[in-house]
Amino acid sequence: MQDRAYSTNLIARVVHLSLNARGGAERLAVVTIKTLNSMGVDVELGTLDNPDMPLVQEAFGEDGRTDIKKISQLDIFENENKSYDITINTHADILPFFKKEFTKNYIVYCHYPFAPQSKIWSRF
Repeated sequence: MQDRAYSTNLIARVVHLSLNARGGAERLAVVTIKTLNSMGVDVELGTLDNPDMPLVQEAFGEDGRTDIKKISQLDIFENENKSYDITINTHADILPFFKKEFTKNYIVYCHYPFAPQSKIWSRF
């Protein structure tokens, strides 16, 4: 871990489909991870695949590797016993991932509501 201004006992989970796409959503996830870490929060990344950190670093000039305590693969069907102080889903428009046992506090960042098959959107 890199030096922090202070430390907390908080653990956050950042949920993101994949950092490997290296677009704006992935930059948001990396910046979120780095910001939480700079605030003294331990960060765990939950993703569907393992990030290719050299590619992420090439795209953003940084990969957040030193800011991530743990990387785990998301399994939407498995119950997890771990609870987090906060969960931030930085890719909720594609990955509407939520389990009530994950956290007390849940933040969802929706880049664009992805619902092309929905009848609701056909009115607009």
